Amino acid sequence: MTIKHSNVLIIGGGFAATKCAKTLRKKLSRDSCHIVLFSRENHMVFHPLLADVVGASLHADSAAATLRQMLPGIECRTDVINRIDVEAGKIEYQRDERQIDRMGYDQLVLACGADSNLAMITGIA
Repeated sequence: MTIKHSNVLIIGGGFAATKCAKTLRKKLSRDSCHIVLFSRENHMVFHPLLADVVGASLHADSAAATLRQMLPGIECRTDVINRIDVEAGKIEYQRDERQIDRMGYDQLVLACGADSNLAMITGIA
């Protein structure tokens, strides 16, 4: 029996997306599954710790982590996704050079989350 190599795309870079990527990488071998995570940012910020960073009780490295360091074995990309074609199983994304490219997937995880509104608290932004 031949095991098909599958491509899993995860869109998002927050807690849900990184937990999903870590769990999949732990459960699925690199030979059987290629995992790609798309996030606008190349890092993840733990917003609850920012007050401690400002107060100098924590170093800034404790409140932010690079996705590539957090997710070994996962391809992390900061390209902008323009379109998802669910029927064809492809996404269309834009590279830094403004070049449009496409990537196919077997499984798609949407874990986009939400933007933090730091302007709600005066001076924190």
